[in-house]
Formats: sequence, C-alpha cells, structure tokens
Amino acid sequence: MKKLNTKLFTCLFTLAMLLSSGSMMAQTFTGDNNPQALPSNGGTSGGPTTSTAVSTAAGMIGSDFLIDNVTIDLNHTFDGDLDITLISPSGTSMFLSDSRGGSGDNFSVTVFEDGASPISSGAAPFNGTFEAEGGSMNAAFAGEPAAGNWTVSIFDNFGGDNGNWSTFEITIVSACAIVTPAPIVVDNEPGVCGANVTLIATAPGCADPLSNDQTAGGADASGLYPVGTSTVTWSSGQSTATTTVTVIDTEAPTFACPTDQTIHLDPGACDQVISYTASASDNCPLVGPLVSLTTNNDFNAAITNSVACPGGGYQTLLAYDLPAMGVTSDLFIESVDFGIFQIFGNVDLTVNVYSIGSTPGATFNYADLTFPKIWKIPKIGRASCRERV
Repeated sequence: MKKLNTKLFTCLFTLAMLLSSGSMMAQTFTGDNNPQALPSNGGTSGGPTTSTAVSTAAGMIGSDFLIDNVTIDLNHTFDGDLDITLISPSGTSMFLSDSRGGSGDNFSVTVFEDGASPISSGAAPFNGTFEAEGGSMNAAFAGEPAAGNWTVSIFDNFGGDNGNWSTFEITIVSACAIVTPAPIVVDNEPGVCGANVTLIATAPGCADPLSNDQTAGGADASGLYPVGTSTVTWSSGQSTATTTVTVIDTEAPTFACPTDQTIHLDPGACDQVISYTASASDNCPLVGPLVSLTTNNDFNAAITNSVACPGGGYQTLLAYDLPAMGVTSDLFIESVDFGIFQIFGNVDLTVNVYSIGSTPGATFNYADLTFPKIWKIPKIGRASCRERV
C-alpha cells in the first residue's frame, strides 16, 4: 500500500509540473473596467472608452515573448462607427479595426492573431480569428517590453448608436528559438537548373511543431532548389526564423553553329544576304516568344558615329534600345541577319553582340560593352561562328 501511494504521488507531481510548465508558455491577461458601456461620442464629445490589461511577462516582444492573440467581445449597433486600437506599455498604438463592419452589429468574441485573414475580409459580427487592421502585432511592437499596461481603446466616431463592452484579453506566449542552418551557397548540379540541398532546422524549446514554406514539411526543408536565391521560413506557433539558399548557375550554354558555307555571287552582284541560325541548349533554358528586332534609329544615331574599332579597320555599330521596344526580360539570340557588300580581297568579318550599359545620348566607348557574344566570318564567302563569354 505504501508503494502504491508513492507511485500515485509521483504521477500527481509530474502532472502538476506539466500543467505549471504549460501555464508559463501562455499567459492571458484580462482588461479592467469591463463590462462597461460604449457611449456614442459623436466624434467630438468625450474621449475613447478603454480597458487595460496588466502584463507581468518580463522580457521583450520578439526575442522573449510574442503576442499570441487579443480577444474582444462587445455589443454595438453600426460597427462601422468604431475605431478599435491596441496600445502597448511603451505607448505604441496600432489599429485592430478601423471603421469595419458598416451597419452590422457587434464584435462577438473577435480574436486578433498574426497571420490570420485580415479584418477587412470579415463582416459583422466578426465571430472568428482575424489579423489586425495594422498588420502584424508582433512586428508593430517588436523590441518593446512585454510587461506593463496593454490598453484597448474604442472610439465611436458618430452619434446615434451605442453598446456594451464585455471583455478584453491579451495572451502572451514565450518565444521559442528556431535554429536554422547558415545561408547556403552552392553551384548547380550538372544538367539541372538547380541543386539538391540538405536543410534541416531544430527547435528544442518550441511547444508547437515546426513547419516550413518550401516543402510543406516540418523541420526538414531539404529538396531541389532552383537557380537564384530562395528564402526558407520555418514557423512554430508565432515564432519564425529564416535562412537563404543561393544556387549559382555555373553551366555555360551549349551552342551548335552552322557549317561552313561557300557563297557564289550572282553575275554582276557585289553582295549577298547571308542568314545564319545557331541553335543552343542550356540547363536553364529561356522561355518566351520569338521576336525580331530592328535598330532604333534615334538611339542608334546618338552613339554610332563615336565608335572606332580597336586596332583600326572599318566598323558599323547597330544599337537596339530594348526597353523602348518593349523588351524587358532576358533574350536568347537565335540568329543574326546581315548583308555583305563592296568587300574586296580576303578579309575577316566579325559580328559582335554586346550588352550596352550606356544610356541613350551618353558618350559611348568600348569599355561600356559587357557579355560579348561573337559570330566570326573568317573570310569572304565562308562562314563559321563561335561563342566567347
């Protein structure tokens, strides 16, 4: 019998410890003065109606504690008359609801919680959970003390309607530490427009389970990440933490150039239009419709005459003002068409395709040219192409 009593005492003691631990995770503080009347102020007579809850959570919002929710319950005709504001112990204020509900009545056990549907999407009597009019409460009060007087202020902007305020409660929870991996930078995998990355977070002090926004999983956000930078966010209750995954595309495109061609001019002709089509493949292919670009004369005239080829020789610069042509994304150059005329002797012709950093009308020089893609015609009547990065 004595042994049984010892076991019973141990079980009861363990249960008491669990309950005590749970109560420390979430603390609810109740506002004073309620129930109380909500008089019709008419925008000029009298001040707002207030209720203050005194928090004893010693620490800072964000690092130590988080606002889990704010709950109000009130009866009032014509909700659209009401401005409802939450004021922190430091004096920072934010709207919970700003003239919402129109001619509808009441805020019936309305819960304000970060991440919920915005209050603007609801309708009277707002029985449910909504995000505050001012957005995230934890963001608005981040870095401020959690302890002190939290006040809800309600102001009736117009006369003719009144009501009664039943309750105001604010629940503050301990912030848990989510430990994320350091930012990751990796090269793409061969032939893939991305890389498989192992990414696992831990949260030993969090009561709520972890979730992440990349794999719809829990602590493990491992998987295939695309080229570029992805931000991964883990959540546990109101606590969040992020890291980044940057995948660098180090794999150059593969080009297939046309074969050499011999061009026989027509009798009496001094020129011939030659069309070259080069195909290409890439682990990160560009997508989009084919477009044909012609020179923008206004832009072209501003820079053409100031160009001299390095090392001398003849030159012609054709410029394309892509934004003016409505091109705002990356381009894949499929072909370049040009005419050859009045060339004598065995000479080399080179077609250079550049990205120009200069603005229209600015002084132009070759130092402004970046990312050259070069198609070279080594001698008259024959053609080949190559790419240089």
